[in-house]
Amino acid sequence: PAPTLSYSVWLHEAGTYRVDVLTSPTLDYSGRGGLRFAVSIDGGPPEVLNLHAGSTERDWERWVADGVIVTGTHAELAAGAHEIRLVLVDPGVVFQRIHIHRGEPDPSFLGPPASPIVYQP
Repeated sequence: PAPTLSYSVWLHEAGTYRVDVLTSPTLDYSGRGGLRFAVSIDGGPPEVLNLHAGSTERDWERWVADGVIVTGTHAELAAGAHEIRLVLVDPGVVFQRIHIHRGEPDPSFLGPPASPIVYQP
């Protein structure tokens, strides 16, 4: 089985959310068109995402300057508890953070502040 990371999250409102996964910049050393990982929400089928899909040299320059590659997916989620699972498809992907948001996030170099840890049974 592939290495995985699981995160429990609590959403206060239902809606369409964007799940952005922030990874460290890396080159496509495999030569297969990009390094990949998958996102699974609430045990659903994993969606494979490619860090390098459609990227240009200009993208690479921005990733290195910012120290991050942002790759994401959208999901329709209900209010309440959810599990976000990251699955490593190709070695060499280094996960930094996950941002879950609705709409466009406020511009910020370091991203939004961490949400407080709230336990909801």
